[in-house]
Amino acid sequence: MKMIIYLLVFWACCCCSSHGVISQNVHHVQKRSLGKSCSFKIGSNPVEKFPNNKVFQYEHGSFRCLKFKCDQSGNVILLNDESGCEFNGECVPVDQTRSDGNCSFRICGINFKKFESSSQIEMDMYLSMSLTKCEFGSECIAIGEKKYNETNCMEAECGAIPADFNGKVFGLKTFWKPTRADCPNNGTCVQRHKMVVQDCFGYMCVSDVTENKTQDGSSFDYSGSRGLIVLQKACKMNTQCLNPGDKYKHAKCLESTCNSDGQLEMSLEGCTNFMTGECSLLGDTVSPMPCVKYMCTKNDKTYGFKPVAQGCESGDECVTIGAAGNDPVKKCKRRCIKELTEIGDISYRFGGQCL
Repeated sequence: MKMIIYLLVFWACCCCSSHGVISQNVHHVQKRSLGKSCSFKIGSNPVEKFPNNKVFQYEHGSFRCLKFKCDQSGNVILLNDESGCEFNGECVPVDQTRSDGNCSFRICGINFKKFESSSQIEMDMYLSMSLTKCEFGSECIAIGEKKYNETNCMEAECGAIPADFNGKVFGLKTFWKPTRADCPNNGTCVQRHKMVVQDCFGYMCVSDVTENKTQDGSSFDYSGSRGLIVLQKACKMNTQCLNPGDKYKHAKCLESTCNSDGQLEMSLEGCTNFMTGECSLLGDTVSPMPCVKYMCTKNDKTYGFKPVAQGCESGDECVTIGAAGNDPVKKCKRRCIKELTEIGDISYRFGGQCL
């Protein structure tokens, strides 16, 4: 089992501007007085001419909702009260909002001061900071509110990037700001700084979320790391969890001890001594009778006594089974035999004809 499980994850609001500047919708205007008329065009669109004291609309590009006036001197004036922004085929008046069909609302913004000072048109249907919300599935979540995503185990806050526009604050885009990262674990979420027990190991979720800004603070994104670290180790035996140092008895003479790595190690291996009833360790021998020895052995996962010496006693010597030796009873040489008695015991004795 791994000692540490760590998942490195990143969340990004790609190159989001933290101090937005609305400049992508600025169009240069060319206007010229021709005495009794005005010459006028926006950007690369065609030049139009209008007579003095004429209120007109510029029907090229996306400017049909703007109204201008060629005054008596041949100067072009942008009419504040009559101009608007085109949105879904409608001319929306300045400072009025329309829904875009999702969770956001757009507000018409036109920078009249910029037209007067530098002959530039700056306009668009910008996000309304007061009405716009973030999409979360089929829900619309208000800016500043948080939502938890069970799929990626993330809590995030709905945010919008503000931008100054002619003394007003509009929005450039919405985004989700991660506020808490929990740890995914087998289809569930483990809360940050909470512990979960799995296969007798205790894991804690550790995570962090970092906001990364450029040096001038003009853009940012988010990154973070999260994962489960091992805090508590134990050994699993069937349905039981053993702490380090705990022992588990498999049989009378078989015992395991849980080590510090959460692994079971055999701490006692032996056989039940058929003579005393006590435990004999592996390699120990017992001698139920002279010239007969049994050793405690292990075969695969089976423990038991195996005969390692069998024979008949002949004075100070042991005669192996089948060999001839001095029979102290018959006072002659006979062969050592092994036989089963009527009561089921094994006996070793000299038998057969004297040799």
